This record gives sequence, C-alpha cells and structure tokens, in this order.
Amino acid sequence: MTALPIADALRTTPAPGSSGAHRRILAGMEKDRSTLKAVLVGLGAVLYGASPIDLVPEILAGPLGFGDDAVVLIGAGVAIWRIMRNRNARRRAAAAQPAPPQYWPSESPR
Repeated sequence: MTALPIADALRTTPAPGSSGAHRRILAGMEKDRSTLKAVLVGLGAVLYGASPIDLVPEILAGPLGFGDDAVVLIGAGVAIWRIMRNRNARRRAAAAQPAPPQYWPSESPR
C-alpha cells in the first residue's frame, strides 16, 4: 500500500456533512502556492521570536537582545508583502489575457 500525500488524502476523503470547502482551498493552492509560502514565512518568524535560542540572547544583552527578533519580524513582513504583491500581479496579468476559444465537443478547430 502506498502512502498518499496529504493533499491527495484530503481531496479524496469527504468529511461527513462538509461543504467541500477544503477541496476548493486545495484546488486554489495547487495553482498558486504563494499563500502557503507567506504563511510559512510568518510562522517561521514567530517561532524564531518565541524561541529561547537567538543570535543575540535577551538574557545577555538586555533590551538590545530584542533587536534581532525585531529584524526577523520586519524582514518576514517585507517578504510576505512581496510574495502577496507578486501573486496579485500574476492574477491581474492572467485576468487581462483573453480566454481561449471554446469549441463544442463535436467541433474541432480548423
């Protein structure tokens, strides 16, 4: 028996009484992983800020020890802003392109 990736397992396993919202979320994430990237960057920054292991420990440097935490949080904010800005630009560019012509199944392009 082979193991399914989490996305495949969620896609194929219906939750009792669910509206299928998880399928819509996963379908959107398959095309564009920028939201996932932004969440992971933010989570990493929060974990670094909460971690007792720092480049400049607060115990030794006092208030200056929070400087590296602030730099990481600001850097993560900038990174998330850039990820989302690029995502929005890609979506606007995709919306500006005309849709390809649609053919009936019995017709074929000539």
